[in-house]
Amino acid sequence: MVLLITKRRFWCRTCAKPFTEALPGVKKFARRSDHLKKLLLFELRRSSFKAAGGQFATGAETARRIMLKAPVREAVRWPSRGELRIGIDGKGRPHGEFPLTVVELKTKRLLAVLPNDRKQTTKDFFLTIPKENRERISEVCMDLDRGLWAATREALPHANIVADHFHIIKLANEGIDNVRRIIQDPRAPIPRKIWIKGREKLRPKEFDALVSYGDRYPKLLRLWILKEDLRRVYDQRNKKIAAFRLRKVIDGYAGSDSGYAKDFSRTLERWRVEILNFFDNQTTNAAVEGRHQKMDLVERTSFGFKNITSYIIKTMLACVPFYLIIHHTI
Repeated sequence: MVLLITKRRFWCRTCAKPFTEALPGVKKFARRSDHLKKLLLFELRRSSFKAAGGQFATGAETARRIMLKAPVREAVRWPSRGELRIGIDGKGRPHGEFPLTVVELKTKRLLAVLPNDRKQTTKDFFLTIPKENRERISEVCMDLDRGLWAATREALPHANIVADHFHIIKLANEGIDNVRRIIQDPRAPIPRKIWIKGREKLRPKEFDALVSYGDRYPKLLRLWILKEDLRRVYDQRNKKIAAFRLRKVIDGYAGSDSGYAKDFSRTLERWRVEILNFFDNQTTNAAVEGRHQKMDLVERTSFGFKNITSYIIKTMLACVPFYLIIHHTI
């Protein structure tokens, strides 16, 4: 819709200067109203730049420029009361980019998407948090990244660091898979799926196949048993019992004749305190992984991004409540 308006001209009796009346929502020299920009931002939450721009007779590059000027990254509200639990995790992208996603775990609010996983970037983000909110952060859940650990410990010395249990089990499965690929016969490969599944998810035929391969490859079966014992650690409700069972698992990996198992035992020992911090509040990064699924959907509907800035802003645009964006725009 195009609205043709003739602006009126006035003359000031006090200063004797002429002036033109201002129209609400239309800035000087603007070719698009603020209302159209808001509609375009709303459409960009679920469409690509070309599709959203086509609905409002603008090009894809124009839609991208309008999005880059929107104050999306500032449209975040911190919970007003109670302790805060932060989840932070990286997400790999093409061209070697590894942005970090920061989520408040209790309310599942997306707080920020950092452009990289460098220690200084993470530390600067934590230090930009208002002091009253920073002091309320009780836990920070992360993967096994020493750079993130160091940045969190320096910026938030009072917060407990929790090692996400999903990444612990993932590392255990990767160790099993590495051993499987080394010891298998290329002419008769060992199936991968049965070693990655949990014991309770295996069908009877899969379990029989696992036992059959275990008779021929006892080293592989031993690693699978240790992995299942590690999973059972997280079923405990008592932190002291969990610590006892974790010690047995670490000793089991250390006593293995596999190099991957020995390396993993040292990793578990190095992160032992952070692993056991899980049993204080059962804190996980499940909310962060859920955001990553939505971010993958945003990237697919946008047919990729040319730079990390567009990726961050469009992700925040899709995940931040739109009324906050409108409020900041007004």
